[in-house]
Amino acid sequence: SLNYHGNVAHGSGSNGRDLALSDDGTKVYAASGSPYNFNVFNTTTMALVQTLAAEAYPNAAEVGPHGIFYGGIDGYGTPADVWAYDQGGNQIANYSFGSLRPRQLVVSSDGSRLMGAIGVDPLRVVFLSTE
Repeated sequence: SLNYHGNVAHGSGSNGRDLALSDDGTKVYAASGSPYNFNVFNTTTMALVQTLAAEAYPNAAEVGPHGIFYGGIDGYGTPADVWAYDQGGNQIANYSFGSLRPRQLVVSSDGSRLMGAIGVDPLRVVFLSTE
């Protein structure tokens, strides 16, 4: 059964774009346009437990195999627009798509590929290897 544990302002910021839930259901990751990071909340207490670095305009959140969190931004012209963090909050990789669209990041079931939608007209789909 589902139990209500309270609520928290999405991302404790503005322009809530995406949420992701950890594999074990203990953490929720928020991608909000501001502040320029990914906030992580404990799902039982709703307390902020981690802040993962990003750049301007976080807009995508996904959890892949082994609990790896992938957070993306609308980062046209930035060297990276997706970051990968382990469960301890350590950055383990970064990737460049080019202006990732909101909520348009997907991780393959084995974690070997990322797929993202970029651009506006035309909209393009980009696949990247995580290996």
